[in-house]
Amino acid sequence: MNQYQNNLALKINGKLGGINSGPTNEAMTQLAAKPTIVLGADVSHPAPGEGLRPSTTSLVSSCDARALQYVASVRIQRSRLEIIQDLREMVGRALTVFQTKTTVLPRRMFFYRDGVSEGELHRVINYEINAIGEAISKVYGAARSTWPALTFIVVGKRHHIRFFPQPQDAHTFSGNCQAGFVVDSDIVHPVHYDFYLQSHAGIKGTSRPSHYIVLRDDNGLNADALQELSYGLCHAYARATRSVSIPAPVYYADLVCRRAKFHYDPAWNFEDNVSVHSDDGPSLQSFQDHFSDISRSLENSMYFL
Repeated sequence: MNQYQNNLALKINGKLGGINSGPTNEAMTQLAAKPTIVLGADVSHPAPGEGLRPSTTSLVSSCDARALQYVASVRIQRSRLEIIQDLREMVGRALTVFQTKTTVLPRRMFFYRDGVSEGELHRVINYEINAIGEAISKVYGAARSTWPALTFIVVGKRHHIRFFPQPQDAHTFSGNCQAGFVVDSDIVHPVHYDFYLQSHAGIKGTSRPSHYIVLRDDNGLNADALQELSYGLCHAYARATRSVSIPAPVYYADLVCRRAKFHYDPAWNFEDNVSVHSDDGPSLQSFQDHFSDISRSLENSMYFL
């Protein structure tokens, strides 16, 4: 039971505020050189057959200098809506917690957004990036010279791109590309600044790289630095001892969404109590009335591991 016990130890240590491991590449060293907050956001939609349920949104944000410890926020919103409606309030809380934990406000922000299709990119730019700006304005004030530089990246895995290495370059056991394989030319988007990063060493089957689309980069990082930072964050996932396929904050945001079902009142059966209106569909208020926020005793811990 060695592996089982090791997995338990990783989760327990993280939940109690410990740090299991951390990457030490040049990008992560630069990350700690200036107060920097790393955020990950995700939206989870109800499964087929659960059309009455609302969608769940989550935001996790780092609260230490090395971006290894995170706090979370979770909300519910209208079903199948991809844009995060409460992002302004969630980012505002993230900045406040960062200041409380480190005594300073961040000078840089790296925001990794999961699960956005190419058709939704313009809506993310128009709404979510503006919502982040409004949250910053509320915390920092109207003087833009004091605002942190924002880099906003969409991370996606729902695509059909696969890479196959030459035999001499393949992973020893699986035959996949080696972890850290990057493609940022020739087959990338003709308009958007994007790249493919296969950050994990596939064990079985054909590995699927993650697709990164940079919608905004006020930090002015060159392609190599941004790719190295993203790769470093793939090694910061507390539940694993190797690199994972997406950056840790994106993975954590997904875990927070998965746990949202436990925030509903267990004595409430939404199928019996939800009110349905002819124009608006299921009442979101019915769900919100029976949905609890993160417990005050856990809200500043990595309870989601």
